[in-house]
Amino acid sequence: MRFSSLVPFLAAFVAPSFLIAEDQVPTPAATTTADKPAGETSDPTVVVTADRRETSAPRSTASVSRVDTENDRERGYVLNSWQWLEGLPGVDAAASNGGLDGGIGRVRIRGANSFDTQWQVDGIPVNDPSTTQGQLPPAYLPSAGLDTVEVVRGPQSGLYGSRAVGGVVNLITARPTTEHELFTRAEAGSYGTVRGVAQATGPLGDSLGYAIAVDGLHSDGFSARTDSDAQGDAKDHEADGIDRLGANGRLEWQAFSTTSIYVAARYQALNQEFDGFSGPDDAESLSKLRSTALSTGVRSRLSDQLTVDLDLSWLGSTRAYHITSTTDYTGDQRYISAKVRYQVVPWLELAVGGDGSRDELGIDDGLSEVDYHAWLGGGWVQLYSAGEHHDVSLSARHDISNRSEDATTWRAAAAGHALDQRVTLRGAVATAFRAPSLFELYDSYSGNTDVKPQESLSWEIGLRLVPVNDLTLESTWFSTDYDRLIGTDAAFLYINVTDYRTQGIENAASLDLWDRHVTVRAAYTWVDTVHVPTDASFEAFTPYLPRHIANVAAVLRGEPGWLRIGFTRRGAAPTSAFDATTQVAWSSVVDAAVGINLGKHWEITARVDNVIDEAYEVTPGYATSGLAAYGGIAARF
Repeated sequence: MRFSSLVPFLAAFVAPSFLIAEDQVPTPAATTTADKPAGETSDPTVVVTADRRETSAPRSTASVSRVDTENDRERGYVLNSWQWLEGLPGVDAAASNGGLDGGIGRVRIRGANSFDTQWQVDGIPVNDPSTTQGQLPPAYLPSAGLDTVEVVRGPQSGLYGSRAVGGVVNLITARPTTEHELFTRAEAGSYGTVRGVAQATGPLGDSLGYAIAVDGLHSDGFSARTDSDAQGDAKDHEADGIDRLGANGRLEWQAFSTTSIYVAARYQALNQEFDGFSGPDDAESLSKLRSTALSTGVRSRLSDQLTVDLDLSWLGSTRAYHITSTTDYTGDQRYISAKVRYQVVPWLELAVGGDGSRDELGIDDGLSEVDYHAWLGGGWVQLYSAGEHHDVSLSARHDISNRSEDATTWRAAAAGHALDQRVTLRGAVATAFRAPSLFELYDSYSGNTDVKPQESLSWEIGLRLVPVNDLTLESTWFSTDYDRLIGTDAAFLYINVTDYRTQGIENAASLDLWDRHVTVRAAYTWVDTVHVPTDASFEAFTPYLPRHIANVAAVLRGEPGWLRIGFTRRGAAPTSAFDATTQVAWSSVVDAAVGINLGKHWEITARVDNVIDEAYEVTPGYATSGLAAYGGIAARF
């Protein structure tokens, strides 16, 4: 199926002038879990990741999106955590390596590589030293107990350090509730897929609360790879199945009225078949992942002006790749973070903090064993000012490492508000970096100890309009210039690629009608990458990145249930880092979901992916799902 190319719609930027001297209002104090009862429902407009503090999303100095369990429910409960990001402006979330879960999966924010985004779980980075770029691939992200996902677009190294180049994605898990709550769901559908989910939250006495969840999935799947001329159709090739089990638990103790302590644990097991060098009928290649994470922390408000947070975590992982032989990878990350936030005057807040990690990588290919380690840490400072008509954030950070050069990054951002926040003009300038991973430095085939930290300079300007109640329009123009981008040469040796740029425009619209009985959301992103100077001998950044992505979704809600229809249009993308003449073709995908309420506690759902059975590719030679249907039943008590 082919449609004419989408025409980018232009956002008209308005530059209202704001008075320098304005009535100051108190900066919203950074709250902690000690400030509110366990499980108290948060304001759905409040985000915690964008400015490393609680901020109302419309007032944030960063471009931020928030997705929660209600969004996932209305989509019919997608199978993978990374799919929560589908349809967001500035985000390309795709099943990059074929199969039901996308293989490794790919999530690019504003054209940046997947591994140039910092992924977090409950505010703690989830790097994995056993992977090539040192980051847990999107397909390996935990799914059990997932409650909210916050996506911050644009560089945030000035607050979060290495890897926060394209942005930051924070997966926030369920919290204890003041009353016992239970949610269970069972699902079955195409490709021999079955899934079961259970989650329980509640109190354990007056000052202790719990949240536990488990999520299991089995699928016979479909072939990860396919024929080069199949346009993503898996045909009748040997299917590649997956088995996934995740568990998540959290205890929160209100030790004092102003102090809370938490302990959390997470486990993920994944057996993932894939197609190796022998092609789409490879029945032997298998990847096995086992990951365990433990964390603890304290949140304390020492006075009306002063709050202190402390977090400690450990993540251990083992991965076994079997193609013709087996190679075992082990990863170990230990992390510590502390921050202090002080209300200097009613309109000004000062925050200082520091965090660091020690990463360890082990490789055993059956012939030899190697072990490497590295530590990376930094300190940061932030000034945040808020008034009736402005929010300003200034941050700076310095990181040091025993394996690469030091890095100093910063961010200056401001948002001006007018007409009772119906008009917000936002702008930011920031630097970012990513330290090379242990694999990039020391792999026996591709590693290069001369690789330097990747650096970038970005700017953005955005406009948010609320012309009438329940209608929101947003547009952001952005650009990032990379210096020493970490890429590969024609021999697949890791090197620093100089002078690279990504640029684009991201747009979003949201309309609620008839007291939210109908909601329509749309997003369109244009992004381009260029090599500077243009006569460079090769490029190493653009493959499979569509220049245009458009999404439209409509939800109809009523007392009996809901109905959702979604449409995604992906533009053409180059198929090679060294030759942009061949392209992944345009594609159009429609999905649908329906839910029916059965009384107060029960619901049944149905989801249809790729309704029009479009044969399409995201990565050449890798298969994507055809028409697929899934049905489930859920209960809440």
